[in-house]
Amino acid sequence: MKLNRLARISPHVILGIAALLILILRTTPAQSPTPLTIPPPTTIKVATRLVTVDVVAQDKKGQPVQGLTKDDFELWEDGEQQRISVFSVEGNPTPPGPVEGSLAPTVPGAAPPATLPPQTVSNRPASPPDAPATATVILLDGLNTNSYNLAMADNQVAQFFRRLGPQDRVALYSMGAYLRVLQDFTNDPALLLNALKEMNPPKGVAQLAPPALSVPVGEFVFQGATGPGTALSTQPGWDPSQVFAVLQRPRMTMSMFAAIGEHLAKIPGRKTLIWMSYGFPLIVDVCPAPRAPCNKVDLTPDVRSISRRLSNYHVALYPIDARGLVVGEYGGGSQPIALSLSGPVKAMLNAHDASVLLADLTGGRAVNNDNDFALAIRSAIDDAHLTYLLGYYPAADKWDSQFHTFKVRVNRPGVKLLYRTGYIAIDPQNQPPDERQRRLDSALQSPLDSTAIGFRAQLQKSGASGTPQLTLSLIVDITDLQMKQDNHHWTGGVEIVIAQRGPEGNVASENTRKHSVTLNLKEDYYTQLQKKGLSLSFPVTLDPHSVQLKVLVCDTNSGAMGSVSIPLDKTAGE
Repeated sequence: MKLNRLARISPHVILGIAALLILILRTTPAQSPTPLTIPPPTTIKVATRLVTVDVVAQDKKGQPVQGLTKDDFELWEDGEQQRISVFSVEGNPTPPGPVEGSLAPTVPGAAPPATLPPQTVSNRPASPPDAPATATVILLDGLNTNSYNLAMADNQVAQFFRRLGPQDRVALYSMGAYLRVLQDFTNDPALLLNALKEMNPPKGVAQLAPPALSVPVGEFVFQGATGPGTALSTQPGWDPSQVFAVLQRPRMTMSMFAAIGEHLAKIPGRKTLIWMSYGFPLIVDVCPAPRAPCNKVDLTPDVRSISRRLSNYHVALYPIDARGLVVGEYGGGSQPIALSLSGPVKAMLNAHDASVLLADLTGGRAVNNDNDFALAIRSAIDDAHLTYLLGYYPAADKWDSQFHTFKVRVNRPGVKLLYRTGYIAIDPQNQPPDERQRRLDSALQSPLDSTAIGFRAQLQKSGASGTPQLTLSLIVDITDLQMKQDNHHWTGGVEIVIAQRGPEGNVASENTRKHSVTLNLKEDYYTQLQKKGLSLSFPVTLDPHSVQLKVLVCDTNSGAMGSVSIPLDKTAGE
């Protein structure tokens, strides 16, 4: 299929089709953009925000409760009842079984997935209409957990894999200095067990050697003792190793959660992220030097922020304490027996606080002081088999960047509900520029493709023989963009970032290019683009040392992102 190269259309042609489409492309190096002077866009009304809550309903035996309707639910925000405007039932308590080896498995009788043209990649795999609507990632955390307890967790995970059901889709990831995909989604126990067996024992950050092209994801900048937007690890006189131990680990952990959430964005239904880890504390003491006063840093705002990003993509986090049962220090519940606690036990309780908050804010469950990891994993996966989605437009429609709490009730007796406990009302269009840039940097560095904005990418040779000049052609799924309607026009835009990676996995800023695309579409043309996609083309001059192209598409209205990684070799574009 020949792609339209809109970036190369002459100004006269653009004026000729202005009634249908205005595309304003700005191509600049990433570090020193030079904006063009353009007419202001048409004034439009900002769309009212929709808030959604995934609800798991179970009976006293833990079995899913079927047959509930919108009228069975009541929902409150901050104590004020809301009218449920959107309602759907997702999943199935006994979904059909997939075939191993694919994110979108083949189902008997379903149409075969569409094949991509040569030299074309996509961040959105074809999905048969009957594919199961749940997916689970088991994340082995070597960043916050020692090798002894992680080995015990590995044995329990192996036990679960041996009992894997045909309806399950499970992926295995590991986390150390780098996020690694050990096995993509499958229901084949042999593949998962083999990945677990061949995995090198996860180690701490200082020891872990990454595989080729596995790169660290971006980092959060904490709100804390040094003020908003300050990178604590750069403060003069602070002990770098101590800062790393108490701040860098949770920072990297939450960044990896964000990468996983972006990757799972377009898998339908409720997704389950099972985190095998010690966890990290909510409040940490950062001491600049021995015997110097320490600074307390509260990570609660940052936990709320990453929980919001996971919940936006319907990802529920299930932390499982890799220490299992701690004999003599805990009773039957999660509270310690003794009033006087040792330092290690205090640290454990603090880590539990963070794990419980992460679970509460995403609709998952935290499992502590329990040795039966296999049962905990099965319970977490089963939660996603049937989910009720409730959506409402808040009575007080405002973006105040504050935390708001949920309360959901059902009028059927004996039903237990599981749902996230609140959200932060942040307007994606009013994010600080540095926050948007950090998200772009994180997506570029992530080893996983982001799927919130679907698109296809194709590299084709466009320069003379021997010249590393290529054309990158994109087809963007415009239905994934948050477009705004006003007077029979649809407006919006995307930012395209094209980065090149070297052999060590580094992204060279001097080879990174950004292109801004502003859309103002007539109704009929917008309808056409919904069917065939938005076609864009950009020239790419390759650095001879680059081995991978990372392409990022970001919706300027919603902040949602899509990305693909394109390997480069001597035959690139041929």
